Amino acid sequence: MASWPRLTGTAAPVAEWRDIPGCPGYQASDAGEIRSVNRRLGDGRFSGGKVLAQGTDRKGYRTVTIRRDGASTTKRVHVLVALAFLGRRPPGQEILHRNDDKSRNGVTDLRYGTPRRNVLERVRRERRTKSKKERKPVTDRAVSVTPACDTPLASGDAH
Repeated sequence: MASWPRLTGTAAPVAEWRDIPGCPGYQASDAGEIRSVNRRLGDGRFSGGKVLAQGTDRKGYRTVTIRRDGASTTKRVHVLVALAFLGRRPPGQEILHRNDDKSRNGVTDLRYGTPRRNVLERVRRERRTKSKKERKPVTDRAVSVTPACDTPLASGDAH
């Protein structure tokens, strides 16, 4: 009888889910997902929970559609994750994305900071990226070469 190979390594980490304050029936994961929870609807039917599909708004932020009091509303995922894991946003602060990547909404990619800090970090990243793009390899640079003394000049070349 053949034996199956033993699986080694670590198991995928289990996501931590927390209730989203102000959004009853919904939870956010530390990995940046939003789900509805199992619940009984107003008409007595049972609704099973599920991870919500995410879209992208015109500014590039990930969004989900949630229902509250019979009305649908679109919310940005990073706002819901920050609310569940970082608490309410302090006055005068906004949610900052690590590396300015709006598609990454895990709790480790988010933090609160001032608008000034957000701009300063974005400018610093843009400068770093721009300076890397502008640098050319040595082989692409124009190099001035003077003919060696023993190299004959082509006809028409002046001395």
